[in-house]
Amino acid sequence: MSANQACGSSSNATLFLRAYSVNGTDHFYTTDHVEMEAAVSSEGYTSQGNAGWVFTTQVGATIPLYRLFNSAITDHFYTTNETERDSAISQDGYVFEEIAAYVYATQVCNGIPLYRLYSSSLSDHFYTINATEMNVAATTEDYVEEGIQCFVLPNALAESTQSSTQSPTQSSAQSSLQTSTQTPTQTPTQTSTQTPTPTPVSAPKSTGHVAAIVAPIVAVVFVSLVIVIYLWFQRRKRALRAKSEARGDGEVPSASLLPTSNSVDAVPQVGIPVVDAEVSGEDALDLDVEPKPEGERYLSFANISYAHSPPQRFQQRLNRSS
Repeated sequence: MSANQACGSSSNATLFLRAYSVNGTDHFYTTDHVEMEAAVSSEGYTSQGNAGWVFTTQVGATIPLYRLFNSAITDHFYTTNETERDSAISQDGYVFEEIAAYVYATQVCNGIPLYRLYSSSLSDHFYTINATEMNVAATTEDYVEEGIQCFVLPNALAESTQSSTQSPTQSSAQSSLQTSTQTPTQTPTQTSTQTPTPTPVSAPKSTGHVAAIVAPIVAVVFVSLVIVIYLWFQRRKRALRAKSEARGDGEVPSASLLPTSNSVDAVPQVGIPVVDAEVSGEDALDLDVEPKPEGERYLSFANISYAHSPPQRFQQRLNRSS
């Protein structure tokens, strides 16, 4: 058998899906996506990505990977060794379920190891292609290394081969399915090759945030305007009061705070206004003033008499007129 005949085409490989049940402490592997979805949705399993790429039919130098299950301890067991398979069925309470996949027995065709571990305290068989994960499980999680179970294709090799042979629609669907089944337990290198990094999108500004900034500014402007108007009225009130006191009018009515017309109600009368200042000497007048209503304090010449003799010029005018 030539090397080309020994290796199956990577474009025919499929993912060896992996899941884990915390309640059952059981690792589960399958190539059937429908079966995996049922295990995750209704049987309490959590998807943990994949354990490499395998074949669903025997091609080239591949051999069967048998799947067994022990319901008493809830453990799935995978082996390529037929003797080990039969012993587990006859002595350990396992039941043969199916051929889980076809894999390589040796490291050919760019295959990578699928490591096998077992925890007697958890009654769980664990398989991984990640050497670091295997070491952590062996040193901190009470698992014991049981060697290399078989060889499978690496993710990078199978993906690159399939991307060149599949249509764009098939490649997109396979990539989406693979991304949805990734797990945090994979190494950063594997995750970066399978999961695209999302592009950050700037969030729109919140209108509530803008309102929170504008509202205090509007409040300050409003309060300042009220204070200015109040101070203006107070100043005008004081000015009008001071003007009224200077005229001797007393308190200013509240209505005088507002502008008034300059119209005069009383009609002025022709006459001589009464002067409060006293006049000394001969020219002092004896003013006989009849009481007048308020606002009509005017005198006629007929009501004026002299306390002493009239001035000479005024007397001459009187003689001339007589």
